Amino acid sequence: MCEEVMNQAKELFDEYFKHDMLSLAADRVVNVRLALARALKNHFRTINCTFMHDPLVNQAVKVLLNDKSQDVIDLVQDIVQF
Repeated sequence: MCEEVMNQAKELFDEYFKHDMLSLAADRVVNVRLALARALKNHFRTINCTFMHDPLVNQAVKVLLNDKSQDVIDLVQDIVQF
């Protein structure tokens, strides 16, 4: 759900979902981090990629790049950060 809002309604996502969603980068459950990594990877593949330059989004990507799970790292390693 957050992924769709992220890609379709920047202001809505920014106000209501961004902080909670990005905080999942530090979740203790690997499947939660995997879901976030997939959502971010898919977002960075979109044409409008509205959060490409967002510092909080880029910080979440950095956290996921240093994850203890190789599966999470594999999902986000191709994301270009700004």
